[in-house]
Amino acid sequence: MDFDNDKKTFLSKIDKSKKGSIDPVILPLIEKINSLDDYYSTSSCSGRIVLLKESESGRKDKAKWLFVSHDKVDSDKLIYKINKLPDKKNIWFKFEPPIIHISCRNIDAAQKLLDIARPLFKLSGIISTSKNIVEIRGTDRIDTPIKDISDNHIRVLVEISNKKLEKTRKKLKDMGKEL
Repeated sequence: MDFDNDKKTFLSKIDKSKKGSIDPVILPLIEKINSLDDYYSTSSCSGRIVLLKESESGRKDKAKWLFVSHDKVDSDKLIYKINKLPDKKNIWFKFEPPIIHISCRNIDAAQKLLDIARPLFKLSGIISTSKNIVEIRGTDRIDTPIKDISDNHIRVLVEISNKKLEKTRKKLKDMGKEL
């Protein structure tokens, strides 16, 4: 198939993500990308705050999501949720930056997209040259176990994460303006 048929086929598919839909915050950027002749998004996340219980085996696919928000979080509500957990062993607090995968018509289109994305999202790069897939990914990240940390420390993590979420929102809007 050629790029135009691949794009049409992919964009007509049902969203198979855990969430089942595109985050409202990133939707304008995704719609902009998908409206351009040389690009289409294959997956996206606007950034999120997560509580995750790792599996005993350490396998990512066996981890259990206890809490996820793509919006700012109220620290007291999160602390309440954490304090209700019977066991905090293997529980992680995470802030994950935005990540978008974009299929590009050709390597020149991929490079053009990277030239726009990299000043905003430093970890962006081409992850497949055979399919010209660009990954746009930010650097801001927090990963910390919560087993022995205080409520006040959780408040600090949430405050920092909420600020990072705001910062990434601005970058997503700025990228949309550049396209």
